[in-house]
Amino acid sequence: VAYGGCIAINKFDQIQPLVGAEAGHYFLETPALGGGPITDPAKGVASVINPATNGLDITFPYGSLYIQNTQARASVGLSARALLFQEIMGLFNAPSGGTATDRPASAARRFELSATPNPFNPMTTVKFAGAVGMSGSVKVYNLRGELLKMLHKGEFTTDTFQWNGKDQRGASVASGVYVIQAEADGNVKTIKAALVK
Repeated sequence: VAYGGCIAINKFDQIQPLVGAEAGHYFLETPALGGGPITDPAKGVASVINPATNGLDITFPYGSLYIQNTQARASVGLSARALLFQEIMGLFNAPSGGTATDRPASAARRFELSATPNPFNPMTTVKFAGAVGMSGSVKVYNLRGELLKMLHKGEFTTDTFQWNGKDQRGASVASGVYVIQAEADGNVKTIKAALVK
């Protein structure tokens, strides 16, 4: 089931198949109206499949973030999103290396970024909780947005990093406020830390 961005309104931009294209998926009526597919093209469709010179174009009027399980499908074992992408791969006759599986969403993790002590002199400990096992980076910027120090880049095997108030060349930075940015698999956290000499 795809849910709109607003729970109360719950509507999407409307798309309709043009000549040569066909509806791939339909929206469903609410259970109070029978719950069946809305097959009237004037009311829009949930996806359009259009043959292209090098394959198929599949268009959805919403992001995959809005594809969620209903109570009835939850018993299938896979999320609605995984089932949809398995179906799309089947359209392209993609060889299946097995069955679709749900990967735990990194967005479900709770990421927290902190620096202690803050303000600091001469060193602060940066902690990026929730990132171990993921790939990403921890960087220090000045307030002009210039990268001063890369504390970490690659897979996180620890969530704790030290910053000694020095830039990438090893030169001490001036007293002031600095931005620490941590990123793991698209999740970005930013805090400010003050160096006081």
